Amino acid sequence: MGMNQLRWQTFRIPVAWKTKIEKGRMPIISLLKEYQKYVTKAMSAKRNDLTAHLAGRALIIHASEGGSLEGQVERWKVGSVDVTYLSE
Repeated sequence: MGMNQLRWQTFRIPVAWKTKIEKGRMPIISLLKEYQKYVTKAMSAKRNDLTAHLAGRALIIHASEGGSLEGQVERWKVGSVDVTYLSE
């Protein structure tokens, strides 16, 4: 699990997720440190890269043309991440 213990205890987890998390079937990934209150663009990109590579696939719901996610997706494809767009 990627979250520190304090943040894990204060995080509101949907009931439907709890069983999957307890069985080790759903990881919670957070790059925030205890002192950080918000997510930066760089942190979001790092989290997206980590998640896509761990999963081996990604479903893109929306990505702005020319946006930073578009560039990430192109790198994922080269790195053997199976990418699907919702619009396909």
